[in-house]
Parts: sequence; C-alpha cells; structure tokens
Amino acid sequence: MWIGNFDGSRQGLVIAPTKARAIAIVGSSRSDFNGHWILRRDVDPTLEPEVLYTRPFNKHDAAWFRGRCPL
Repeated sequence: MWIGNFDGSRQGLVIAPTKARAIAIVGSSRSDFNGHWILRRDVDPTLEPEVLYTRPFNKHDAAWFRGRCPL
C-alpha cells in the first residue's frame, strides 16, 4: 500500500502488488511517485486493490474516497 501527495490538494492511497503497478494506477512518473509517495506495510482490508483512493490532504481522519474526492 502506498500513500502520498496526489495533487497538492488530495492525499492518495493505492494498494498494488508492485511499485510499477502503483505508479501506473496513480498515473504518475516514477520520479514524481518516488518523491511524494511512501510504502506502508499496514494494508486496509476494506479497500480494493489496484484502485486509486483519495481524501482532502489536510483531513487525515476523513474516509478514503474511491477515485478523486471532491474538494
């Protein structure tokens, strides 16, 4: 599971079997992904793998939204 800065306004989360697959799901370059996303070992079992989730960047207690959350 990778968590990071999706677009400056949203925090992103993606569960993927490889980093390369996570980068493809996010739609990022490898260098941008490496600069803004970190690997987390604790995977949330309620979230689907290989799906981009987001939430407002400053609301870390907000629920994850499938796709791009409204701002």
